Amino acid sequence: MMNMYFDSSPTAYLDPEDPSLKSFQKVANSFGDATTIILLFERDSLSLSEALADIDQITQEIQKVDYVTHIESIMNATRMSRSPGLSLTVQSDPYVTKEDGQYFLDDRIFLDSLYSGTLISKDGSLFFLMIRKDDSKQIEPQQIVQDLKDIVHPMTQMSFSILGEQIVNYEIFQSLNVMTFTYPPLILLIILVLYFWKLRNLYLSFLTLIPPVLGSIWVLFLMLLTGRNMNSLTVMIPSFILIVGTAYGMHFLTRWVENASNGLSHTSLVKMTRKDEMIPIYFSALTTTAGFSSYIFINSQAFRDMGIFVSLGILFSAVFTIGLLPNLANIPKIPQSIALKEKRVLRTFLRYKRLFFWATIFVLVLSPFLIARIPLQVDQYVFFRKSSPTMQASRKMRESFGWITNYTFMVERKDSSFFYLTSEEAQELKLLLDEIAQFPKIAHTQSIWDISDRLNLPVPLLIGGLRVSADPMAQSLLASDAMRVMLMSSESDSISASLTQTYILEKIAEHPSLSETFTFTLASAALIWSNLNATVVENQIQSLVIAFALILILLIIIFRNLKIAFLSTIPILITVLFNFLFMSLLQIPLQISTAMISGMLMGLIIDYSIHYMVWWRREKDAEKALARTSTPILANSLALMGSFALLLTAPLLLYVHVSILMILSIAVGMGATLWFMPAMLHQKSVPSKPKNQ
Repeated sequence: MMNMYFDSSPTAYLDPEDPSLKSFQKVANSFGDATTIILLFERDSLSLSEALADIDQITQEIQKVDYVTHIESIMNATRMSRSPGLSLTVQSDPYVTKEDGQYFLDDRIFLDSLYSGTLISKDGSLFFLMIRKDDSKQIEPQQIVQDLKDIVHPMTQMSFSILGEQIVNYEIFQSLNVMTFTYPPLILLIILVLYFWKLRNLYLSFLTLIPPVLGSIWVLFLMLLTGRNMNSLTVMIPSFILIVGTAYGMHFLTRWVENASNGLSHTSLVKMTRKDEMIPIYFSALTTTAGFSSYIFINSQAFRDMGIFVSLGILFSAVFTIGLLPNLANIPKIPQSIALKEKRVLRTFLRYKRLFFWATIFVLVLSPFLIARIPLQVDQYVFFRKSSPTMQASRKMRESFGWITNYTFMVERKDSSFFYLTSEEAQELKLLLDEIAQFPKIAHTQSIWDISDRLNLPVPLLIGGLRVSADPMAQSLLASDAMRVMLMSSESDSISASLTQTYILEKIAEHPSLSETFTFTLASAALIWSNLNATVVENQIQSLVIAFALILILLIIIFRNLKIAFLSTIPILITVLFNFLFMSLLQIPLQISTAMISGMLMGLIIDYSIHYMVWWRREKDAEKALARTSTPILANSLALMGSFALLLTAPLLLYVHVSILMILSIAVGMGATLWFMPAMLHQKSVPSKPKNQ
């Protein structure tokens, strides 16, 4: 595990050829940076001079870091002007000056659109450092954050926040560590406690954990062997294997205890229990695998890894259950008082069977109206709790500066690798940019036209002067082969990003002469998340159809009866439908984590359905089948819900959403199997079963 790389960026989910990723890289190739890190300082009780002194020291120290190309700060903010006479030389006078150890701020900075609302809030209470990282240097997000904290903490008493793509990746990275090393042991503990409630024997409860633990170890070994990395999706692979795989041991040992009560020899006990449970367990594993393996067909490496390795872990768990547990089990009889208590609990539980049946019918009728309300908006901040430092800083930034994310609009010439503009081209480009700036979601723009207006100097001439300027703002806007415009947006969600991109492309299309001369590139982390969300939504239906088709094919093979196969799918269909209804009612968005839940639920709930239907065919009676399967299914459901309840404490909101939906949907799946199916099958005749069942 120590050699496994934790990939916390959204690129883990997208194809390297994705247009949003290629645009990001194209900007980095021209300007040397595409990633920005933002330090947001609050002046608090410090005087303006003290705050500026701290900002000055911090800016100088950060600039020494080898992967920082340059910093935009009020300390290097300048009031540009032309030299006297006819000279085209640009003079730069700093807005911050120092005299006799005191720092002074020129109030004219609040009228300068280049800096007011970007590097300093309009009331002067917040300061903004935009750090541009050298794209050629591969530095882990956690290293960047630690470096910045080590610099800033000793130098100021001001409170500060760190924002940007790298910081989002850092917080995700921290959560990946917790999810990898902390949650699996806690999940095992919860399952152990709940299975002890069912089996009343600590040793037996411990045995249920052995197959999935071995399965997880093998899967992690295979991931290391094949060079797979952990991301916010695949980090859940061990937990899913543990949660799902313990069910097979619990079903097997429950039947073992029942058979052991008849006084059989160990050899006869092994033979009878394997005969009872081998087919349900193996077929349950295969159908559960079918639910997860549908992710293999999604155009995302992270989803494919999830499907492949969880499926392998589940199959390993089933094989270890049948092959290993009989050699380890040594089971006493369950006391009669415990058996009677279980029956009383079960009778109480089943009392609400008819209520659940009609409630399900009612909800199914309403479902088309509710599912349409599922939110589709997602961004890099959707992962975080409202109380997290990242969310608090983003809210503060939106309130004080009016924007939260930025787009880079890069312009390159088609006829030359050296960027220049004619007067006519500059005029039409200015017209295009003015039109783009009118879009409601664009709160602020930065371009060389802002400098041109201040200097009353035509842009074509200004470009030559800026090439030799040491001003960080000029460096950030002009490269040898390209010009870029910074577009600050008040929204960072995927829908807003898509609308912004569409609007800009439409405006470009209205200027065909510009398209003939220039190549335009729009890059933003918001666009990466937008493309990612589009991929997830697009593949959601595809993965569900594939999962259902694979499960149905396996059910037909299992039961050799088309009607029984379709009846067996009813619990999973009800569960998946309710999952979408819960998303709608709770306004949980369809995004990376929630998109995988439906296929996962299919795989989990079909386990219950198969066990029930196998015993229905054996007993030829719905109530008798319920008596043979209800307590293991109930115990496993409680263990699953208890395990997922642990994720309610997860540091990232995406895992909290998974937890809520899984708890509610597993409860529905359990009810659909133990309440809905017996009510539906009560009057049905049982078709003959294949000999091997």
